[in-house]
Amino acid sequence: MAATFLVTFAVLAGAYAVYLSVTGNVVTPSAAPSAATAVSGATPAAPTPARTPGPSATPAQTATPTPEPTPTRTLTPPTPGPTSPTPRPTSAAPTSSSPGTSKTVTVTVNGADYDRATVELVDSSSITPLPNGGVAIQTDRTTHGTLYISWTVPSSEFPRSGTIAHIDTAVCGRGSGDFWETYGPSGSDELEYEAIPPSRDGCWHFHGAPGPDTTTTAGVTLNSRLEIDKIVYTFTLR
Repeated sequence: MAATFLVTFAVLAGAYAVYLSVTGNVVTPSAAPSAATAVSGATPAAPTPARTPGPSATPAQTATPTPEPTPTRTLTPPTPGPTSPTPRPTSAAPTSSSPGTSKTVTVTVNGADYDRATVELVDSSSITPLPNGGVAIQTDRTTHGTLYISWTVPSSEFPRSGTIAHIDTAVCGRGSGDFWETYGPSGSDELEYEAIPPSRDGCWHFHGAPGPDTTTTAGVTLNSRLEIDKIVYTFTLR
């Protein structure tokens, strides 16, 4: 009986061991489980990948505006007015004696032999030598001023002897257009002619200038043309 019990117990124990082995509940002695021991039968969680920090965003830089260069204003130089050509030899009439104590000396200056040309606010003007030794001055309505030219007796032709009693001057030529004018030496009678035709001899006459200033002037304004052939100075000497 006892032997039968023992055999039966052994069979039951073996069957129980097999049962535990099959069900996986056999406990195998081992070292103390670590904190990271996985639970049997559970699917291990996938490890969370370490997050590699991306490059930190570079803070936006505020562009410093490049200052625009200050524009430079190119100044266009003004158009020079007409200049006097190289003076040509001035013709001088021989000295003539008059009865009494006075005598006269005549000096002729060609129109093209002017001393000086001046233009006020020039836009368009011209000075043109003429085939006869004269000169033509001309402007149009874009010239907001007057074109002037002037003559004097060259020092080489000025009377050397005697005292000037007076100077008579004849400016010979013709004018046309809006406005032209001629002036005799300072102190003359007439002193000025404005847009008036010359006398029958083709000259504007100026009498009795005291001298020694011999400056004679002609000018044109607006749409005008003035041709000066010659200036004839007659000195009366004492």
